[in-house]
Amino acid sequence: MDATPSRRRPPAVVMDERVAETFNPLGEEIERLMYGYSLPCCLADSLAHQPFACTGTVMRPDTLREHGLHAGFSRVDVLDVQNDFYRFLAAAEPHVAGVAVSGGSVAASLR
Repeated sequence: MDATPSRRRPPAVVMDERVAETFNPLGEEIERLMYGYSLPCCLADSLAHQPFACTGTVMRPDTLREHGLHAGFSRVDVLDVQNDFYRFLAAAEPHVAGVAVSGGSVAASLR
């Protein structure tokens, strides 16, 4: 029996603004509002704090999946939570007994 403690992190839940899954130059009202927040605040802040990914406020599921995989999670799934303004995702880390997976948390990667 292996008495080695598990090094598995619990899934990370990420709440993000609900924008379209793909870019549309005309965008819906919420998406235009998010870009309004992003340009002067969130994107500018992420550019000032390197070495973080400079994605600003408008992150689509594929962008969040990419950040999660880069942070060492095995997958990032959109959760079935009904909300008009926010999208919820869960990032799960692979677990191999006795092997630590490198990489930070999604929250650290998205700062």
